[in-house]
Amino acid sequence: MRTTFPIAQSACCAGVGLVGALGVPCHAVDALVIVSHNKGHTNTVVPGEPVSIEVWLTWTPGNQFAGLRGDTRATADLGAISDLRSPYVHPVFPAAYTRIGDPQGGSVVDTDIAVVPSYFTAAPLPISLLWNHMTLIEYTWTAPAVTTPIEVAFGFEAYAIAPNARFYNSPASPGWVEGNTTYIGTSLTVLPAPSALGAFLLAAGLAVRRRR
Repeated sequence: MRTTFPIAQSACCAGVGLVGALGVPCHAVDALVIVSHNKGHTNTVVPGEPVSIEVWLTWTPGNQFAGLRGDTRATADLGAISDLRSPYVHPVFPAAYTRIGDPQGGSVVDTDIAVVPSYFTAAPLPISLLWNHMTLIEYTWTAPAVTTPIEVAFGFEAYAIAPNARFYNSPASPGWVEGNTTYIGTSLTVLPAPSALGAFLLAAGLAVRRRR
């Protein structure tokens, strides 16, 4: 599951007049927003099973993360959310505005993270400038009860008003650029509990015998 929102390099800068007046160059940034789980290659779960979900971002080195807003959606909001957290609420990010988001069934809606550039804070370089791989949010997703196997897809959906992750090209950048952002999701297949699965297989077998 992959979605890309390309940005023309000639139009990549916000506040480009201010950036240009200060002689700060503007260059494009490539970014990936990835939703992953801790099940590895075992993509099946049973009702009530907890799974760790992580939404993380990687981007062109040498640029500082500026912000991203959107929802982390599960198919039809299936499941339940607990232990929702983000490293951006840690004191190491005093210049970050962080709205982790709100659980909505098995989805997290309205995550909004925005980082003030060092240009305005005169603070030490944020650690997000030194890394180009950062967890945005993480949480525990609990699989719902089902009577038949069902695939649940997970993906980050940025809002139309800001469809791309944003970055500062350098600590001297008072304006951000939109990254050429690709969104990559994941999925899990929820299997019925053993008793429900047995009943399902029995019913399926009886249906086949009736057709004969």
